[in-house]
Amino acid sequence: MLTLNLLSSQQKHKLRKEQANKFLKELVITVVLTTVTISVLVSASKAIVVNSVEKYIANNTSPDEIINVKIKNINNLANFLHKIQTEHINWSGIIIDITKRVPAKIIISHLSFNEENSAFTISGFSPSRSELLKFKDDLTQIPELENVDLPIQNLSQKDDISFNIKADLIIKEMN
Repeated sequence: MLTLNLLSSQQKHKLRKEQANKFLKELVITVVLTTVTISVLVSASKAIVVNSVEKYIANNTSPDEIINVKIKNINNLANFLHKIQTEHINWSGIIIDITKRVPAKIIISHLSFNEENSAFTISGFSPSRSELLKFKDDLTQIPELENVDLPIQNLSQKDDISFNIKADLIIKEMN
């Protein structure tokens, strides 16, 4: 038996690539069609189940029970809104009060609040110790802040001071 090789190696390689591409296209089309079919079946099943559950609830629930469920939902919403209102902190008021007391030469770089222990921290830069002490004294005049503390290490330098002032925030007076 005689074998004739009529295609060059480049043509064979190209033919194999075309066959592989055709196979991959058919595979992708099959996977996509299968996925679409499954999602249509799942959606239809979901609609049937939801419809059945709604019919069951409508047939097995009295109007009084439906009203009670609605009342419970409204009460839960009212309790949630009350909780939000009582836990709300008027941040704009305290921040405005602090910024009014910041001397012109002091730069505030960070404000933070630790909710667990109501600790309020102000970090920044002061060009002089006297400006920083004036700012600390002004902060003690804010009624929502108590125990205003400027660590002694912040006062060790006379000029160009990076500082961290800590205070306790009185939340009850802010609401």
